[in-house]
Amino acid sequence: MRNYELLIAQPAIAEGNATFRLLRQQPGLLLRFTQFVEVMCPAFSLAALRAVRGTFRETISGWGLDWAWTQLVDSQRLAVIDAVGVRHTRPLGSGLAYERFRQQDVEPSQELRRMIRKYGLGGLRMPLRRRQLKQGTRLCRAIDLSGRHITVGPPWWKRFGRAA
Repeated sequence: MRNYELLIAQPAIAEGNATFRLLRQQPGLLLRFTQFVEVMCPAFSLAALRAVRGTFRETISGWGLDWAWTQLVDSQRLAVIDAVGVRHTRPLGSGLAYERFRQQDVEPSQELRRMIRKYGLGGLRMPLRRRQLKQGTRLCRAIDLSGRHITVGPPWWKRFGRAA
């Protein structure tokens, strides 16, 4: 993170379920600048942590925090670290946390909608951004394992042939 002056980053999801395909680990890459980092396992620079620390008390489920972060820091300095992969161990929306949410009458999707409204993310571009992340169709600036700056995208994109 320090070498590339990242504000918030996350390891790529190597195994298990992922809400957003764009966060799946990509072989041959060091990192991708994604303009989004999921709430599951972020790493923060000190400056970013100072900028977003107030958000942690805004939801119980955590849903929507990651979208708020894109408004509170320079989203051009967010990345997925492909050189490090993590395993998502449970199916999405499962586990003890979701049981506790139900017991407390917490609806994560409502918290997400509230965060989207609060942070001005409800514009026309939001559905497109979410769809691109979910389907993995967004083009990203990336750095391959040799340090070359390139552009990558979905499988139909010529993956390592286009220098950025």
